[in-house]
Amino acid sequence: MAAVSITPYHRYTGDDEPLDLKAWAAVVAKNFLAREHLSVWIEPGAYAVQDAGILLVTVNSVEQKHRATFAGVDAGFNIACEPAVYQLPLHPVPALHKSTTTPPRRVTIAGHINEALDVFYKEIELQELAEDDTLALLNAGAYAASMASNHCMRGEFKEFLLLE
Repeated sequence: MAAVSITPYHRYTGDDEPLDLKAWAAVVAKNFLAREHLSVWIEPGAYAVQDAGILLVTVNSVEQKHRATFAGVDAGFNIACEPAVYQLPLHPVPALHKSTTTPPRRVTIAGHINEALDVFYKEIELQELAEDDTLALLNAGAYAASMASNHCMRGEFKEFLLLE
């Protein structure tokens, strides 16, 4: 039997094409479901739960390094590994709108692990950030506590399930 390559994915950035679920289901049905004694188990992963999670972080530093602005936050890849492991950004938005006349500026949101790969989002335009501002990192529900670690002894965090 020839190997079937299926690469389902969720739309992580504006450049991604969304997954065509009908086409994907047709490929699965054609290649697997007609076979006797075969079960198809599909781990929904990011597609089903990614957008259900929000990671709230607090800005603890804002620094200018050469021409780049970095906002450090109180969480890192030990809590949300998608950017570090899979290069999938967690989209930051201010949790509270601040009335300002200052135009947005490009900023990189960096985690607290002090490793080069601990970056949640590179070069995004946001309103000016200051220490103690809260950011909501959207689309953070895919892995969360299931892949969290105590890297650099930073493991204390809380995860809440909110039901409507």
